[in-house]
Amino acid sequence: MTWTVTEPTSHIERYIVTAMIVSDECLKKLIPIQPHLYLTTDFSVTVSKWCVSYYEKYQRAPGADIQTIYEAARRNGLRTDQSVLIGQFLSSLAQEYETAEQFNSQHAIDQSVNYFKERSLWQIYDQLGKSLQAGDLLKAQAAVSGYKELAISHTLGCEPLIDIKVIQSAFSERNELFKLPGALGSLLGAFEREWLMAVIAPYKVGKTFTMLEIAKQALASHLNVAWFNLEMGEGKMVQRLVQSLSSLPHRTPKPSACFMPVWDCVLNQIDTCSRPERTGHGSLRKEGEIGLYASNPHWVPCQACHGFHDSDYQTDSWIIAKEFDLLTWRRAWAKAQAVAAHLMGTRFKLQSWPKFSAKISDIPEVLHIWEDLDGFIADVIVVDQPSAAKPGGSEEGRHIPDRQWKELGGLSQQKHAFVIAASQSGGKDTLELKSLRERDVGEDSRILGHVDLTMVKNQTGLEKKLHRARIASTVSRSEDFNITDEVMILQQLALGQACLDSRFIDPTMERNYLKEKKFV
Repeated sequence: MTWTVTEPTSHIERYIVTAMIVSDECLKKLIPIQPHLYLTTDFSVTVSKWCVSYYEKYQRAPGADIQTIYEAARRNGLRTDQSVLIGQFLSSLAQEYETAEQFNSQHAIDQSVNYFKERSLWQIYDQLGKSLQAGDLLKAQAAVSGYKELAISHTLGCEPLIDIKVIQSAFSERNELFKLPGALGSLLGAFEREWLMAVIAPYKVGKTFTMLEIAKQALASHLNVAWFNLEMGEGKMVQRLVQSLSSLPHRTPKPSACFMPVWDCVLNQIDTCSRPERTGHGSLRKEGEIGLYASNPHWVPCQACHGFHDSDYQTDSWIIAKEFDLLTWRRAWAKAQAVAAHLMGTRFKLQSWPKFSAKISDIPEVLHIWEDLDGFIADVIVVDQPSAAKPGGSEEGRHIPDRQWKELGGLSQQKHAFVIAASQSGGKDTLELKSLRERDVGEDSRILGHVDLTMVKNQTGLEKKLHRARIASTVSRSEDFNITDEVMILQQLALGQACLDSRFIDPTMERNYLKEKKFV
């Protein structure tokens, strides 16, 4: 009988070594495990030892300094075959150096520990087989007991009352990923790893485009985005994605021009502004009335006071007509290529399923495949929309959404990612509400107990005509969270734009925000 160990793919080892190069946290936590004992390729073992030596001297990961270490080793007799492999590997790490702060350290630690456990089992399997084949029972027993000691050395846990390093680590960890621009970002705060956010709105208010806007901001922050579509066909979803990136309509607008929302001031519209900076003139409407574009196509909006005389500025909006070229597949492809080049390795992956054909539990399985075969580690995971998923457990009826959102919360922690999912607001009675309330969750109000943040989108019929909406939050981890705070956003969904700009509605909040931004 011949005992052999199955050779693992080099991909996971490249990922582990990359983590040791770019992440202080990964390197610090992996050093006690002695990675070189479990890595299988000469290249991985060599680079991991370089990282450990560097950390022992400087107490940080080498980062870009690994290139200097490599050059020194090459001058001092590094084998030619190793030199070529390591040189090729290091040349591919430019993006990781630039985005080291966004590196998913905890996921890398989990994957590394699991791989080392797997490797230790293969080592014991090999030693056990050889010992049994040779009739050496003592060595066979030692191999088995050796794994027990290894498992104990990998056990996680801490004593925060007596271990200063635990306290230091807790205060030095960076879980913040990115923040939306403008007032909307100020309202919602920074998004963090292991958070679950629900985007809540009535039917057909633009939840998918809203989540696409968040995904675009994540990509711009050099974060990998995984999008799981449980409701819309792949072609339609791809069309929406490139439309959002291109800001072009994919069909002729009705009428022929698109109405673009712009900021205006209430005092300008009701003709009570006497400031010399005012760009508008005349009266659009009386206080309490509504101004219509059809009757006032030449109205001139004004925002001269915004940021300068904010006590005299009251946020409102108007619309102006603009013409756009249609989005064709050639324009879409050119834009996609330009965006991909700008992202420098950051990726967006899409998985679409027909309605009620996939379970929430299928999502981590796909992510695992992407990690193993494609090297794709998701930082942000979007699920659109959980209510269209196939029930995966024994629950029935109203208990299904509760289970699904629990699984989504578990996914955020399992993958150490920021997870976003859409939820319809309550029944048809919520369509008449100006602003959704905390209890106006369509599937099950218990999902509010599973999320870390909600982004509630409110829009009346008039606001829809003016291409604007209001954003609030009914659940938030933020210490400054206030359920009554609202931000007005401008949007044009015909161009795929869910948030062109945002401003606080309350004048006091607006003034505080402007001071924050040093406009006054």
